[in-house]
Amino acid sequence: MTLQQLHYIIEIAKSGSITAAAERLFISQPSLSKAVKEMEQELGILILKRSRHGIAFTAQGLELLSYAYRVTEQMDGLYSHFLGEEETSSLALSISSQHYMFPTDALQQMITNLDESITSYAITLREGYTSEVIEDVLTQRSQIGILYLSHGNERFLTRLFHQKGIIFTPLGEYTPQIYIRKGHPLSSRTSVSIHELKKYPYIQYDQRSDSEQYSEEIVFADKVSTKQIFVTDRSGMLSVIRTTDAFNIGTGCICPDMVGEDIISIPISGCFDTMTIGRIHLRNAILDEAVQQYIACLDEALRRCHPV
Repeated sequence: MTLQQLHYIIEIAKSGSITAAAERLFISQPSLSKAVKEMEQELGILILKRSRHGIAFTAQGLELLSYAYRVTEQMDGLYSHFLGEEETSSLALSISSQHYMFPTDALQQMITNLDESITSYAITLREGYTSEVIEDVLTQRSQIGILYLSHGNERFLTRLFHQKGIIFTPLGEYTPQIYIRKGHPLSSRTSVSIHELKKYPYIQYDQRSDSEQYSEEIVFADKVSTKQIFVTDRSGMLSVIRTTDAFNIGTGCICPDMVGEDIISIPISGCFDTMTIGRIHLRNAILDEAVQQYIACLDEALRRCHPV
């Protein structure tokens, strides 16, 4: 096995397909497929599952991918040390998150406060479905992921994290609140009940074919509303809330600098569930200095937008 082959595996994970990876590596698709086959034969494992929908890493393939990242990181460090490159001259960071405002706020603060010695950086922040956040961390497309656990999904996700070798670290626990526009009929209330929400449109993030266990909103036993709106991005969510009587349910953490003062949050009374926001990473992943800096900014961002 060669270092080049490990780079091939990493590029396939980042690109999401052999065709796209081959283009970025400037080699032919048959050559890349052959290299993967040779690795599978040498190690006696199946790295990729192929179907009409594309490719996916097997469990053993994900293990190999984790090793590939660690080996290449060590080699990069070796070259950096002995070739005399400045260790702090560049920075690389990749994050995946459910549709929250505070990860973006944290990123803004991190960029603003970067040391002057950082002459170049590549930072990626992806917002997506819960299953996408988990997949990004598993394939190391992202170094960390940000999502929540509740009483409703904790057992399912904790078991999944254990099976996949993922560590969940809590960042904060919050009582569910609704997001509404400032002129909403309920905007003067200090709290609202689930029953009072039934006549208003409930706007949620579309989970595609994922089960309720992957939902970004708290799942209640009773149907919250018969009027339901589904969107796929945060800008669409905020736009609908600003211009209608629709509401969304979340942690209540709002970043005023990002949404202005026209959207507010109100606690849900009689709600026995909580939302524990946390970060995830692979058990054996190396959380470098850039990740640690971002985590510190995350903590600060949550403190700034924590509901009073």
